[in-house]
Amino acid sequence: MVVSCLGSTQGPGKDTSLRTMGGHIAAAMEATRVRRILWCASEGVDGKIPGLFGKFVMKVLAKPLADHRAAIERLRAAGLVVTVVRPRALNDKPLTTDYVEDLDGPSSGGYSIPRASVAHFMLKAVEDASYENTSVAIGQRKK
Repeated sequence: MVVSCLGSTQGPGKDTSLRTMGGHIAAAMEATRVRRILWCASEGVDGKIPGLFGKFVMKVLAKPLADHRAAIERLRAAGLVVTVVRPRALNDKPLTTDYVEDLDGPSSGGYSIPRASVAHFMLKAVEDASYENTSVAIGQRKK
């Protein structure tokens, strides 16, 4: 199992480091016969952030999101078992475990989620085969 929380090295600018890293990871996984990877990207990686603010975020992050998509495509093309984790905006608040999980769509949770909650979900997904070959949006439960 590989768990990746890699991010773009150039912020919102044009960068292809993630697709390069994804290719290297896929090759290393093939060479060592490791079959499963959790890849933490961003909610917008599947092109789905609703509303006017979502359209703005998708425009600002278009290049990093495209780089994440290319990395994920490389992993899938290698025949790996890929779980894509798509958190909302990250914050440094304390861990909460009442986050919302949404498969193949935008998060129905609040605007942001603690990094610790993302880590909690990823550890849970490592141990649960039902997350294999899925794309899961996670967000903080609205109060």
